Amino acid sequence: MLRAVSFWTVLLFLTLSARADTLFNSFGPGGSFTTSFGWGIGGPFEMAYPFVAAETATFDAASLAIASGPINIQRSVNIALMTDALDRPGRVIESFQLVDVLPFAGSVSIAPPIVVNSLDHPLLQANTRYWLSIANPGNSGEIDWGTAGIGPPFQRAIRQLGPNQQWLVSGSDRSTAGAFSVTGTPVSSTPVSPSSGTGAVRTFTGNYVAANLQWVAMLFAVATNGGNQAFCYVHYDVGGGGFWLYDDVAGYFKGPISPGTPSNQLQGSLCALNTSGSSVSGFDKLLTVNASVVFKFPQSLNIYMRAYSVNGVDTGWVQEGTWTTAAASMGTMTVAPSSGNVASGTPQTFTLTYPDPQGFAEAAFGWEQFLVGAAADGGGQPFCFVHYDRAGNGLWMYSSDVGFFLGPVAPGTASSALDSSACSVNTAGATVTNTGGNLVLTVPVTMKAPMVGAKNTFQRRLDALNRDTGFVQTGTWTIQ
Repeated sequence: MLRAVSFWTVLLFLTLSARADTLFNSFGPGGSFTTSFGWGIGGPFEMAYPFVAAETATFDAASLAIASGPINIQRSVNIALMTDALDRPGRVIESFQLVDVLPFAGSVSIAPPIVVNSLDHPLLQANTRYWLSIANPGNSGEIDWGTAGIGPPFQRAIRQLGPNQQWLVSGSDRSTAGAFSVTGTPVSSTPVSPSSGTGAVRTFTGNYVAANLQWVAMLFAVATNGGNQAFCYVHYDVGGGGFWLYDDVAGYFKGPISPGTPSNQLQGSLCALNTSGSSVSGFDKLLTVNASVVFKFPQSLNIYMRAYSVNGVDTGWVQEGTWTTAAASMGTMTVAPSSGNVASGTPQTFTLTYPDPQGFAEAAFGWEQFLVGAAADGGGQPFCFVHYDRAGNGLWMYSSDVGFFLGPVAPGTASSALDSSACSVNTAGATVTNTGGNLVLTVPVTMKAPMVGAKNTFQRRLDALNRDTGFVQTGTWTIQ
């Protein structure tokens, strides 16, 4: 059997049953039929009968009571499963080419029905009309579609093969209606989950039922073209096994990042994908994508899904839900102690707390800063400015003496590198911990004589979502 180019995907279904059900059957008792009479087609013509799927299921197989004419022989046949287009056969969902397999027309005792097994397993929707067609690929010979004579009155469609040929539809009584059956594996029709709600951080589960997927996508937007507003566009490359995200600020896709890998690379103006908390699984006919999404500001959006096959068939965007985003909290930075007096030349240990954004707790991205001075810009006076590079795990200190940052030195490492006329940092006594979704930085600092006077303490951070808090005053100190 040669399989023709075919594919269609329908989104989004959560679970597949282990059983195969009969979605339609017009055979007689015990699968009986006859090819002694019924309708036949010569070449090059195509004939189709409609059916309605009894339940939502993936298409697994079709059995057809077809045979070669006993005199005008044609033992090859093309078979197609098709959509309905205004009571006529429409788009090809899956097709098959069978070569030299048809038995000769006669009674059921001569040969069993012809069976085609699906490789793509496209989704058939319950109570939806489809068509099953046979085509004579040659210019001669006859193919007969036998009957069981017990089905309801059918429509029958026929057309000549060739470009722009139209289907002609006529009635067919039960005594001549073609006998066939369609079987499939039932699925539970739960769309993307959750399909509605509100929040700043959520894992969205998208389920794609079909084989031969090349990529799948999930879009949070007011419209499929973005609607001139910020949007969140998550893409998963099935073959490459990597997540991508379209950065609407940069104007291109970023990635790939494998599921489960810590990274803050995949983000745009509206959202970030927490790749360490995202996963993909699949078996047989079902691909499940769990996308952990963190939103940066409030917006009312639609949820769209899309899939693309290796055969080049694109489902286009299908709306499957709505979501109202909220801004992931930036939390409150704190310093302890937040106030006091310290003599110049005397070490003072500051414990600095920087909350991580939801979905990125303990993620080693961004940086944290601590400044002691008359103002956030120094106020024209000496200041002490400590910087922690989280990704590089390095402490730095700005020196006004030389006009640049000194460092890096890893916390806990003895070094005299972070020293200026304003202050010095005891890097050996510095620690970094992640506690309860917070980065906690402990820094022993010695203020020097030029720092004498009333000072403020300021904190600043660039978090994993690339959000800069700017300097925020968190305390006051007097250097004596």
